[in-house]
Amino acid sequence: MTDPTLTSVLDGEGTPFEVDGVSLLIRPPTPEEYDDAMNIQALAYRKALALPEIRDLGDEPCSDAERESYEAMIASAEAEFKEAEDGSDRKREAAEMSARLKRALERRTLAEELASDRSTLARDRYLTSRLLCDRTGRKILDPKAKNYVEQWAAIPPRVKDAARSAVWTELGKVRTAPFSLERLLGPKSA
Repeated sequence: MTDPTLTSVLDGEGTPFEVDGVSLLIRPPTPEEYDDAMNIQALAYRKALALPEIRDLGDEPCSDAERESYEAMIASAEAEFKEAEDGSDRKREAAEMSARLKRALERRTLAEELASDRSTLARDRYLTSRLLCDRTGRKILDPKAKNYVEQWAAIPPRVKDAARSAVWTELGKVRTAPFSLERLLGPKSA
C-alpha cells in the first residue's frame, strides 16, 4: 500500500522476528497502548533523572557513542536538506531537524542519556508485554490473567531484547502514518 492510513497501520500484520528458530511477531499497538507507552516512557525518564547516581552526572557530557549517534542523525537531516527542493516543506523540516538536533547535542548530558536509555527500555518492555504474539498473531501474554507476572517472567531476556527492534518498527509505522482532515471527516460535500 503506497498511502497507508493510521487505521491500515493499526490493522497491519505486525513485525516478525525470530529467536532460537522460533518465529514471533510484534503486533501494532492500539492508540491506548501507544499513549500508555509514551506516558510510561515520560514517567520513567523523570524517575531515572531523580536517582542520585544519575542526577550526579548532570554536568558530564554525553558519551562518545551518544555524540556519534546525534552526529549521524544530523548528517542524515543535512543530506535530506540538500536533496529537498528549494522552498519545499521537506527542505524546511530538514533544516529545522538539523538545528534542533545540534541544539540538543550541545546541551545533552550523561544523566539525560542514561535516563533516556532507561525510559526507552521501560517503554519497550511495556509494549513487548502487550504486543508479543506467536507467528500467527495470537497474543502470547494476557495482561488480565492472574498469573500475568509469572507469564512475563517466563519470557527470556533474549526474547525481550530481540523484540525491541520490532517494537521500534511498529512505533515508526504509527508515528509516520499520514493524516488528513478529509480522511478523518470524510470528503466535503458540494
